Amino acid sequence: MKKGICLLLSLTLALMMSLALTGCGDETAPVKEAADGCLAAMADGDMEKAKEFCDEEVFKTGSLSSFSEFETITDSLAESAGIKADDLSDEAKDSIEKFKTDFLDQLIDSYEIGDVTINDDGTATVNAKVTYGYDIDKMQKIDFDKMDDAEKIMQKYMTDHQSELLSIYQSEGQTKAMTKMVNDVLPDLMDMLADKINTEAAGTTDEDTVLTLEQKDDKWLVTKMEAKQ
Repeated sequence: MKKGICLLLSLTLALMMSLALTGCGDETAPVKEAADGCLAAMADGDMEKAKEFCDEEVFKTGSLSSFSEFETITDSLAESAGIKADDLSDEAKDSIEKFKTDFLDQLIDSYEIGDVTINDDGTATVNAKVTYGYDIDKMQKIDFDKMDDAEKIMQKYMTDHQSELLSIYQSEGQTKAMTKMVNDVLPDLMDMLADKINTEAAGTTDEDTVLTLEQKDDKWLVTKMEAKQ
């Protein structure tokens, strides 16, 4: 009888220890889920979805702020040409959107979540191996401010449409003439830029990445994503 009670107590203690250990393991599950959600959305090229798993500042001024530039690329391109985004044609806007979508879709090819750690300061750290769909070193060497192909496209268009542009300039002003040119050449420029990136940055890059997360309003959010030092 005594042996039976001891055996029962031992089994009960073992079960309690097992449940306790399971509980400790589950503590990291929400962290992993948040990191996985962020990386999965980025791999799909869906920055809006990725934001659901990130602190809002990480996309505004933090380590992922460069991705926010894609949200305003249409406005930026129009502004650089001295026109308004509303004056862009549907074809021009579609060409920008296609470039943005294709680039982001290919940016992260795959990823693998590694160790997940809850730190003493209340933050969490997730190690991941990220495979980018481009050769990042080659991409960083591309001089986007100096592109001979873009200048050739612009020069050819101006030569071929000189009379038409002059007529618009004289009758409707410089902005209208510029708007006409931008709308006509932008699809070709976007195709040229995509080809340049795909050609000169062809390849993949494996990078050990560290995601830092913080718990805000009972929800784990990514606050930093950077290459492991």
